[in-house]
Amino acid sequence: MESRKEQREIRRREKEQREENKKLFLKRNKVEANDSPIKEKKVKEKKVKEPKEKKIKEKKPFEDTKTKKIIRIVTGVLTLVATVILIITFVRGVKLNNDLNLIPANYMKILYFVFGGGLAILVGMLATTTLWKKFSSIVKVIFGVFAAAIVAVCIYVNSILGESTDILKEIDSEVVETKAYALVVLKDGEYKKLEDLSYKLLMYYDNEMGETEEAMAKLKEAIVMMSEKTDDIHELAKKLIDKSVDAILVEEAYYDLIEEDYPDFREQITTLHEFNLEDKMPEVVKDVAVTEKPFNIYISGIDSRAAKMPSKSRSDVNMVVSVNPTTKQVLLVNIPRDYYVKLNGTSGYRDKLTHAGIYGVEKSIKTVEDLLNIDINYYVKVNFNSVVKIVDAIGGVEVDSEYAFTTKIGKYKIKKGLNKLNGKKTLAFARERYSLPGGDATRGKNQQAVIDAIIQKVTSTTILTKFDDILASVKGSFQTNMSTEKMVELVRMQITDNAKWTVSSTALSGLGSSERTYSMGKRLLYVMIPYAGNIKQATKLINQILDGELLEGGSISLSKYNDKLVVPRGVYEEEKKEEEKKEETTTPTTPETPTTPENPGTTPENPGTTPENPGTTPENPGTTPENPGTTPENPGTTPENPGTTPENPGTTPENPGTTPDPEPTPEPEPEPEPTPEPEPEPEPEPKPEPKPEPTPEPTPTPDTGSDDSTEGSAE
Repeated sequence: MESRKEQREIRRREKEQREENKKLFLKRNKVEANDSPIKEKKVKEKKVKEPKEKKIKEKKPFEDTKTKKIIRIVTGVLTLVATVILIITFVRGVKLNNDLNLIPANYMKILYFVFGGGLAILVGMLATTTLWKKFSSIVKVIFGVFAAAIVAVCIYVNSILGESTDILKEIDSEVVETKAYALVVLKDGEYKKLEDLSYKLLMYYDNEMGETEEAMAKLKEAIVMMSEKTDDIHELAKKLIDKSVDAILVEEAYYDLIEEDYPDFREQITTLHEFNLEDKMPEVVKDVAVTEKPFNIYISGIDSRAAKMPSKSRSDVNMVVSVNPTTKQVLLVNIPRDYYVKLNGTSGYRDKLTHAGIYGVEKSIKTVEDLLNIDINYYVKVNFNSVVKIVDAIGGVEVDSEYAFTTKIGKYKIKKGLNKLNGKKTLAFARERYSLPGGDATRGKNQQAVIDAIIQKVTSTTILTKFDDILASVKGSFQTNMSTEKMVELVRMQITDNAKWTVSSTALSGLGSSERTYSMGKRLLYVMIPYAGNIKQATKLINQILDGELLEGGSISLSKYNDKLVVPRGVYEEEKKEEEKKEETTTPTTPETPTTPENPGTTPENPGTTPENPGTTPENPGTTPENPGTTPENPGTTPENPGTTPENPGTTPENPGTTPDPEPTPEPEPEPEPTPEPEPEPEPEPKPEPKPEPTPEPTPTPDTGSDDSTEGSAE
């Protein structure tokens, strides 16, 4: 250090010496201003750099203003809240995933990493904000905004977790079948309150399934009425409209059938009493390991636009979905709504498949099982609202249309080829049949195209980003017997392998006809009689999928299997014509008299008769065993010809006459009940009505035996 100082001192002295020498040199060589200038020789001197002095800025003392305090407190609180809610959300999500086992392990590792990083950032922000007061306020504001964003995201995720849990619990809950009954009368009738119907005549629908016994017992708790039952829903409505009965008891599901004949029926009636009966739906599930074994699902699209899923309704869409999770194959088999099938557990006439839904989804499932000779493992029931919500939830679908047309609902224009559709357009596309060349058959193909499009969408990455929306879309408008565990297994499998599925589709067909049905009795309805070859081939395709055979995908036509019909066509049309002719020749001119098993009944217009009491009227004194009255052999008396008998030679105003008997004239014997006047033409029987009213417990036309081809040919 001393040597350096000495060197610096030496250099300083040398510099001073040079400066002094320079001054002396300039002084000696000084010249006048007018003399020629003497150029000074530039003396190159070695410059010595002097050390620069550091400028020390004076720092202002830290001032903890009120604004800075507020920023620090708000940011700290937001960061703390974000930290706590992030931990809660993560714990809740992990717990839900442990219950459902939805997210695969490799995805969970990523989530753990993201959570750990986010938590570390929040803890660092919290420490910096609260402990380092002199930290920049601008940075603290940025920290606060970031913490608020995390709070908002966590609240949203928590709402999704809660809603998803509720929906999955709802799916897992027992399905309760609710039957809604109503006691209705004509709106313009004399009955305005329930008490007015006391001891009046009630008609109700009942069949061999005995569904209304419990309902009638429930009704008796509210009012006592005389009752008459029928197995024909058409007759039930007709009797009320004709005022042959005072009221009817009808289940809500049967309005659909009644409105096939009386479209404005609901506008003509008013309800005086209603009640619900609840019952646990029968177990129809046939569980399998859905990620390992093939299975069949029955899809029922019901004719309802209500927000809540009704227990019973006509099934306008009937489809069997065969799934093989190993080969990634799906087969859609569409069954027409008007397919003329034998309802499971019934006798008598066949019926439309759509009517099976009126008796519950169990009836539809077992009927389809009988038709195709397969097992249905699970069912899914959706209404029209479900389609709209699901399609909107997944961001719309692309469907391929065979024809260009305009829908009747919504007037949407559908072009030939691919169409990007939202929920409402998809529903209109799937329901349209009047604008299509093939009618109901083409509609079935369009419905399959919609399901295919939905399958392709939900088996893509959409299932990850839209899972919460999909669950929310089916809440309240979706019913299934597949457990949450089974559904989660399928979702987890798809997330893990992200496989591409091959979807094939086919549709059963038949021949249109007018036939009698189980639900509507002898009334002729349009039905489609199945081709036996169609059914056999569809069953074969289903078994191929279940057995692991690969299909090419796309639409599979069954038209070459349109061979023999399962039952003859038009049998009941001929029977109906014969019955109408018979009724024309035998039906009396007097009006019909409603009867009940307990009381054959009378009206002021028609006092009625019984075998024990033929009755009398003022116009017709009638006959008794003691007074045979008139016969074809004995025309009796008239006002113009009072007639005579051996006991009574008779009298006239001109000839009062005499008789051995003191009685002046024969008088009719009084009878306890009057009867109608007999027909003027001679009849072999005194009873004017050749055919009594139907028996108290009418049944549909009986089945002739074991062969469907002769069904309903005899009564």
